[in-house]
Amino acid sequence: KAAEEFKDKTTAPNQLWQTDFTYLKITGWGWYYLSTVLDDFSRFIVAWKLCTTMKAQDVTATLDLALAVYGRAPLPVILKTIAAAAPTRVALVRAANRPAG
Repeated sequence: KAAEEFKDKTTAPNQLWQTDFTYLKITGWGWYYLSTVLDDFSRFIVAWKLCTTMKAQDVTATLDLALAVYGRAPLPVILKTIAAAAPTRVALVRAANRPAG
C-alpha cells in the first residue's frame, strides 16, 4: 500500500528527493519524457528536464541540475524512485554520492 511506503514522513526540505519520468506524446513530434526531481516535504519541483529518451544519463542530468542549484544538503539526501529500472537506480545513487566539484 502507498500508505506503508511513506510511514517515515519528512520533517524538513532536502531530506528526501523523489525522481520520476512522465510520458508525453506530442502530436507530430513523437514521445518525450519529463524527468523531475521533487522534494518530498515541500512538494516543490527541485529540477526538471525534457528528454527524448528514458536513459539513466537523462535522470542523472536532472539530478545534476538539482544539485547545481541546491548543492548538497547538510543531511544525506535519500532518493526514492518508484518504477526506475535497476541501472537507473544505480546511476542515481552514484550521482548523488559522488564528491562535490
